[in-house]
Amino acid sequence: PVARIVAAVRAARPGLAGQLERMARFDDGRLTITVPAGDPLAKVLERPANRELLSQAVRDCAGPDADWRVVTAKAASPAPATATAESPAVQAVLDVLGGTVEERKPRGGDERPS
Repeated sequence: PVARIVAAVRAARPGLAGQLERMARFDDGRLTITVPAGDPLAKVLERPANRELLSQAVRDCAGPDADWRVVTAKAASPAPATATAESPAVQAVLDVLGGTVEERKPRGGDERPS
């Protein structure tokens, strides 16, 4: 059901749908969205319009008794200073902006012959 729920949300809120793809799972009639501690998505999900959109999508895609909840994950160790393509934050930006990550190569003066 997660894919159907995400598709239903994507029509109205593509950025939110991108986050759900990575952070949601469906078990025992409930969509659980696991949000890292301090992640702004928790506040986004508190907005009444988003709560209603998500509630409706869950009911429409998983049945009238299905519901959803947000779980806050424990804080992870600090991320390295360099953002990578695998970073959830980078992926969220790429989803919203429709971008891609390309390999970064050193400039000509940065390479040393072997």
